[in-house]
Amino acid sequence: MIGGDVTTGFLTLDELISAHGTIANVMHATNPYRDEPPIDDFEKQFSIWRNKLVRLLDNHLVRFPDKNTILYVGMQSTSTGQVHIALFGEQA
Repeated sequence: MIGGDVTTGFLTLDELISAHGTIANVMHATNPYRDEPPIDDFEKQFSIWRNKLVRLLDNHLVRFPDKNTILYVGMQSTSTGQVHIALFGEQA
């Protein structure tokens, strides 16, 4: 997102840890000594995690150590659907 940092609506570290635990429970649910996890809850939550993850990764702004170079990566252009990359820096 050019023009400002994304500060809300993305997958947080706490949500990632929780999601990892939930997904692991679903993947390993065939253990005969444990209860089956509620798959309906997982399906609902999965789309929420996906949308938040896409928001987190959708646009990247990388500032290089030289403080003069910035790389912008947009994962899906609204006009073309393609990945867009722009490198900004001082001209020699």
